[in-house]
Amino acid sequence: MSLIRKLALILPVGLAFFAVSGWAQTAAIEGVVKGSDGKLLQGAVMKIDRLDVRGNYTVKTDKKGHYFYGGLPGGSYKVAVVVDGKEMDSMNGVPIKIGDVARQDFDLSKSAAAAGGGAPVDESGRAMSAADKAALEKKNAEQAAALAKNKALNDAFN
Repeated sequence: MSLIRKLALILPVGLAFFAVSGWAQTAAIEGVVKGSDGKLLQGAVMKIDRLDVRGNYTVKTDKKGHYFYGGLPGGSYKVAVVVDGKEMDSMNGVPIKIGDVARQDFDLSKSAAAAGGGAPVDESGRAMSAADKAALEKKNAEQAAALAKNKALNDAFN
């Protein structure tokens, strides 16, 4: 078998390997959005903002109220539902790990009830258990420590 034929067989396999390994370096987020009437919400804009490093992404919900955004770097994100230009609900500090698909669902009927009507709410209107709050605070403290360490190393290097 000639060298060219061997390369023609090996090259596609090698390229596929690198494509798969590159995809493994990213993450995704998905979820379902229900409107204030409890029905699946089509065409809502999902704003996905990275909190630790600047990054802003948007995607719309499909006819089944589902959204999916892939190719995200790992980190901490704020995910918000925007309807008619108004932020109706959001969740701050959503952790997205490399190689995983994070899930964040929204039910605007529950958000509206928590806010006392149809007014937009933020993550402070969302009830969290004491264990969830403690885990979130611990994670935020770990991230802050890691960022401080990285800054110190960067300052020392420069």
